[in-house]
Amino acid sequence: MREHLDKIFDPYFSTKPMGAEKGLGLGLSICHSIIAKHGGQIRVASERGKGTVIHIFLPVAEEKEGVEEVKAPVPLISSGWGRVLVMDDEEMIRSMTVKLLQRLGLEAESAAEGQEAVDRYRKALEEGAPYEVVILDLTVRGGMRGLEAYQKLIEIDPQAKAIISSGYSDDPVVTTSTSMAFEGPWLSLSSWQT
Repeated sequence: MREHLDKIFDPYFSTKPMGAEKGLGLGLSICHSIIAKHGGQIRVASERGKGTVIHIFLPVAEEKEGVEEVKAPVPLISSGWGRVLVMDDEEMIRSMTVKLLQRLGLEAESAAEGQEAVDRYRKALEEGAPYEVVILDLTVRGGMRGLEAYQKLIEIDPQAKAIISSGYSDDPVVTTSTSMAFEGPWLSLSSWQT
């Protein structure tokens, strides 16, 4: 167990067999990233047969006098403007994003990895019901990633509009998009990370 402690915050690290789909993912990696971005630390101590202790240290917020909390008005969208395809290997992210987009009045569908997204995009184009935009997860475990899918989409349709999303704000594709062969107005970059 101790030999794994220095790897537990690595993306996709697991001691489970490769065939086990449940429980693999980015949980501890995302926790570590969020805590670090807030100036905190996370420490883990674990011993087989005795248990695991996780300490999370966050800085104390400074109290600011005379500052009132201002709540921005939430814009209301009465109807959507088209079809959106969401590609993400995490089922929870796909489901949540599709539900949010549908609540905003959009017609949203999902794909679990890049090749499925490319196939769905091609079929929708052939049927005369194209997607206005495709949201592509940059990092996909066990399938075509967002960058490769984006490149295939623009081969099919040079006017394809895509949003590349990532849980890693330090990924080179997110931080240096201008040097990653992204030209034209159809690509935006975002990060799920807070």
